[in-house]
Amino acid sequence: MTVEAAGESALVGLIRRVQGESGPTVIKGIGDDAAVYAPPEGVSLASADMLIEGVHFDPATTTPFQLGYKCVTVNLSDIRAMAGVPRYILVSSAIPGGMDVADLEEIFTGMKAACSKYGVDIIGGDTCRSPHGLTISVTVIGDAHAPVYRSGARPGDALFLSGPTGDSALGLEILKRVGKRMNLDCPESLGLPPEISGSELSIEAARALRRHLMPEPVMRDFHGATAMIDISDGLLLDLSRLCAESGVGAVVNMESIRLSPQLNKLAPLLGLDALTLALSGGEDYELLFAAPADAEFNGAVRIGRIVEKPGIFSDDECRQMVQPAGYDHFA
Repeated sequence: MTVEAAGESALVGLIRRVQGESGPTVIKGIGDDAAVYAPPEGVSLASADMLIEGVHFDPATTTPFQLGYKCVTVNLSDIRAMAGVPRYILVSSAIPGGMDVADLEEIFTGMKAACSKYGVDIIGGDTCRSPHGLTISVTVIGDAHAPVYRSGARPGDALFLSGPTGDSALGLEILKRVGKRMNLDCPESLGLPPEISGSELSIEAARALRRHLMPEPVMRDFHGATAMIDISDGLLLDLSRLCAESGVGAVVNMESIRLSPQLNKLAPLLGLDALTLALSGGEDYELLFAAPADAEFNGAVRIGRIVEKPGIFSDDECRQMVQPAGYDHFA
């Protein structure tokens, strides 16, 4: 059955059924003119993001479940980048009338899986008809006792990164070459290009594909961070945004950038430069943050330092400026 044949009321009923019971802080969830929830202690955080067919995803290479899962997790990452705890999401969808109801149910099943994993409730949203393609907009609401802003970095701070970058960009490159939907739980059936086929390489490719298709927010806390941002558009580009908000520059030790085993193994086989992907590839959703020079963190690697001189540099004398390449919607 198509979405058009089912009708809006049936779709809302489907979403309520998939979502199930809300958590104890939700007083009134889906079904009324507005959701009602118990306000948290501290301050509230809110962020919104859209995934647009043809811009952020291709239905030919992304399953509905993967799309729903990603819609949630990329938004949770924004709250984590503020040192916050995500609590609730609102989902608004512009849906083509000819879309199959089963696919829409799978999208919300993916959302529910991500919400259940991270203790988040879907508490409302909106649905309308789209004349062209699918668009999903997610608003996430969270809270924090002491939010960390992009603007808090100071000269002398150290620069830390929570994990390896470049894997999502590698996954996207593999996805483009295969050109079809993939079951990430069965690496042997992915239909990979011959240069990266084989049991061991298939497993590595599945890891890179998962980083792109089903990214996970970083849930570790980095107490003492002075400024923070998540890596959505590329390490260097997002670092330049943090520096701009703080009115500082940064020196990056390129040898300290962590490259995952899959990136090191697969990028050269595909004719790609691993470090370039790590520096400018987007959608890794790792956390990049500044902290006092004497700070140490489990689960984060020191990759440089904050300096007074504006710009991003690859040498201690701040002479070799690095261009902050990354993803720009309007470039």
